[in-house]
Amino acid sequence: MFSFKAKLLISKLSLLVISLAALAYFQYSFLHSDREKEIHNTIESVLTGVENTVQSDIDGWKNLALSTTQTIEHEYAPKSIEQIIEQPKLKELFVATGIGIEEDGGIIENVPGWVPDSTWDSRERPWYQDAKTHRSLIITEPYIDVNTQQQMISISAPVVVKGEFKGVTFFDVSLAVLSEKINRISPLNAGYLFLMTKDGNIISHPNKDYNGKQLSEVYPELKLGGDDQVLTLDGEKNIVQQLPLTGHDWIIGSVLKEDIVFQSLDDMRDQTLMYLLAVIMISVVVLGFVVNLLMKPLSNMTTGINSISGEGDKKDLTYRLETKVDKEFAHIAGAFNGFVEMLQNNIQTSKLFANDLTSTTRTAVENSERSEASILKQQQEVEQLVTALNEMSSTAQEMARNTQSAAHAASQAHDASVEGVQTAVNASCIIGELSAQVAQSEQDVKQLNVSADNIKGILSVISDISDQTNLLALNAAIEAARAGDSGRGFAVVADEVRQLAQRTQSATADIGKILEELETGTEQVGQSMSVSLTKADEAISGMKQVEMGLNTINESVQSINDMNVQIATAAEEQSLVVEEISTNATNIYTLSSEVTDLVSNTRTAVQKLKDQNESDKSLEAFVV
Repeated sequence: MFSFKAKLLISKLSLLVISLAALAYFQYSFLHSDREKEIHNTIESVLTGVENTVQSDIDGWKNLALSTTQTIEHEYAPKSIEQIIEQPKLKELFVATGIGIEEDGGIIENVPGWVPDSTWDSRERPWYQDAKTHRSLIITEPYIDVNTQQQMISISAPVVVKGEFKGVTFFDVSLAVLSEKINRISPLNAGYLFLMTKDGNIISHPNKDYNGKQLSEVYPELKLGGDDQVLTLDGEKNIVQQLPLTGHDWIIGSVLKEDIVFQSLDDMRDQTLMYLLAVIMISVVVLGFVVNLLMKPLSNMTTGINSISGEGDKKDLTYRLETKVDKEFAHIAGAFNGFVEMLQNNIQTSKLFANDLTSTTRTAVENSERSEASILKQQQEVEQLVTALNEMSSTAQEMARNTQSAAHAASQAHDASVEGVQTAVNASCIIGELSAQVAQSEQDVKQLNVSADNIKGILSVISDISDQTNLLALNAAIEAARAGDSGRGFAVVADEVRQLAQRTQSATADIGKILEELETGTEQVGQSMSVSLTKADEAISGMKQVEMGLNTINESVQSINDMNVQIATAAEEQSLVVEEISTNATNIYTLSSEVTDLVSNTRTAVQKLKDQNESDKSLEAFVV
């Protein structure tokens, strides 16, 4: 497939070649036609000259024959006739001169050595009969002389003396001299002439073998008396032209070799072809230079397009085409520059958006990592909370058992007041232990409050993380909406993250409520523990005052029984609350695990988006 430049060059060269070829053809045709006219006119002029020569010779022969006949008529006598026909002029021009006598058919002639036989009668000769019949000068058709084998004609004229027909003069003319004159003529040095009768009998031809033959025998294709013809003779094309002799039944013909008469025209044709080839070669160089010059704006445009979409890591969008060129190319260059400028602006905007998206995804990844770390920490703290609650449950159970022991001891003290001091001492010890346990329980309750506060802090952090996650998911959804179809998958992930954040907020709110209830219960337990501790102290003091009376001991034991009932009730409530908190903490741990998985999935999705955005270097290849 040819390039546009090659097609343009070929079309211009084709047009040039066709134009030059047409010009050369028309010029050659015109010159050929002009040459044909020139040849025709030249040959016609030559034939006219030959006609004049032949006519002059014939007229001379006729005039001499007529004057001789008239002389014989004036001096009609045998002796005078012999003297007349013996004139040198007659012998020079005529082969034979004489007269046929009407009276006896005899003949008087000037041919030496020729004696007619006894049967010879002039009156029977065609020339005699024609002259006698027409009573005017006649010229016979050419014939071959039996003696000389030359073409001959005979001129005869009637001899009338004082109105009486005496005979017919004859003048035999050899056409050899005339033929020699005609044969010496070579028109345009390219052929020859020939002479023939109107019936096609050849009188004179350069080839003597043709003399006396019919034209149809020599030139079968030649039309007698026709227009100019081109015949192939002896393998060569020849131009044949014929001209009738005025006043005679003879025709002069010319035969010219076509290649010779048109030699100059053929030479000019060959020379023209050489010039034409030279002009075409020069035109190829000139047109190539001109086409390259005219195609330079297109070459520049190709360079610009290659700089934008060609091979390589960089695609230069700052390239602009020169607009100070021809109007057509200037319009194309302006449109190209406008398109590249629009593309440059779009690429700049896309690169800014890609950078923003990369920054956003990087931030989302970092936030997801922080959220995941925070939730993991939250799981650890919740796990610690569950452990602490289990310990608190064990402590409450221990406290219940101690309370039962205290009640049993008080009952024994009540039943065996006789053992007063010893029992009081034992009770004092037991109450001391109880006081220590109550104090420990109080510390555990306080620690439970601290853990609850820590859980509230964790829940606050989780709530903040959920809010931040919700905000990030909203921002990611907005950015995905801006990204169009390419951000649709990211939008789905962002929506899932937002729903998880909302579920986390709801769960943290529920846990907060539970923790508030836990704080209320632990506060009550703390108060009960404080009361128990105070009562234990009072019991110890009372035991020291056992001596004051069994009544006081009984009252104290009764008070201890009441307090033990309260402690047992409080311990039972504490145990229930601790179990509920443990259950809720376990649920929190489970939810935290789910949130951790979701945050991990979100971080993975955002990381993939970040990696994909960072790995997409297609926009980086554009230089804007």
